[in-house]
Amino acid sequence: MSISSHHTTVIMARTRSQKGSSSPSAKAVSSPKVSKVAKSKKAEAKPSPKASKAKKPVAPKENDLSSARILKAVKALSKFAAGADNEKESSNGKAQLFDDNDENKSVFVQINTKKFQASKPNFKPKTIKLSHSMYEDGENNFKVCLILRDQLITSEDQLSKVEDANLRSLHQIVSLDTLKKEYKNFEKRRQFYSEYDMFLFDDALMNLMPTLLGKTFYGKGNSKLPIPIRVTSTSNPKTLSLDTVKNQLEKALSSTAYLLPVGVNISIKVGSFAGPLSNEEVAANISDVISSFELSSLKSILLKTEASPALPLFETEKLYDDEDVKQEDAEENGDKESTGVKLSTYEKGLLELGDPDEVAKLIGKKMGQTVSKERTKKVSKVTKPSKKTKSSKK
Repeated sequence: MSISSHHTTVIMARTRSQKGSSSPSAKAVSSPKVSKVAKSKKAEAKPSPKASKAKKPVAPKENDLSSARILKAVKALSKFAAGADNEKESSNGKAQLFDDNDENKSVFVQINTKKFQASKPNFKPKTIKLSHSMYEDGENNFKVCLILRDQLITSEDQLSKVEDANLRSLHQIVSLDTLKKEYKNFEKRRQFYSEYDMFLFDDALMNLMPTLLGKTFYGKGNSKLPIPIRVTSTSNPKTLSLDTVKNQLEKALSSTAYLLPVGVNISIKVGSFAGPLSNEEVAANISDVISSFELSSLKSILLKTEASPALPLFETEKLYDDEDVKQEDAEENGDKESTGVKLSTYEKGLLELGDPDEVAKLIGKKMGQTVSKERTKKVSKVTKPSKKTKSSKK
């Protein structure tokens, strides 16, 4: 295949495989001897306080996030997913022609934070290293597409080196020029999105990817979030480094990624009940995700699939920390403490946004303050004539 400096499309197929009986009591009506015997029987039948305490089951903590509790939740969710499949098959009588059960079996951890994570949309994903890779490896099982700058592969020799490196799961390399020309159309872009399981791109193209890939790749609910990786070495940033690509590829395949939302809800994929992971491995990945957050900053943690209800794992006991309350009190009373005067909302807005001279005129009397000394000095320098100018006039 001939390769120009502005158009590179390579498909690389990999051949390497991976991967005691009791009786009712009665009142003693007979002689005192009989009553003593009845009382002694009652005393024998009554269990000791120590024994009764030992028999009481210990209730689990409400916010216990131990591995045993997480594994129990994963098993319950797995049974629900299997039951949903069986119910669907029995109702339809046969499997659907276009069955999306595998996609519906993807497991997500839903993190609800106490505070907003970002003030504006962020398209650079954060990654979390997982104990067990979510992705199947093999010649046809899992396909990775890598998007590169045009100048990194410009000859057949460079292409042959990439093919001989036999990089894990890498099936196609697309140049930036190809992405702009062939996948500009929305339908073409959708087809491109469905052909591969993971998309990686040169981190030097970070600012271009949201515009070129659009909502097809960055829209809400898309599980194939494009991940930026380094493809060159620090010593030679203009030449493709196969060792760097290999290390970055392995890192991406053993991690999960998510975008910081303009809000408090974060959804992170940790595995699939239709994939290669066992319930224990999915539970270990969930622990990895949870440990990457400060528990005190979270409102709740939920576990779910695409088609299941959310299973709660954690819920905070404090919606607001003491520090937050103190900070809010300080902000509300800041002006009052500093000036000794209570200001209205309008006056506070003037102090923050208005021109200092205009503010001094409007609320100067109330504040008991005048224009700053520095501003007065500057004004006096401009208005007052110097001695030299007076003498010159004379």
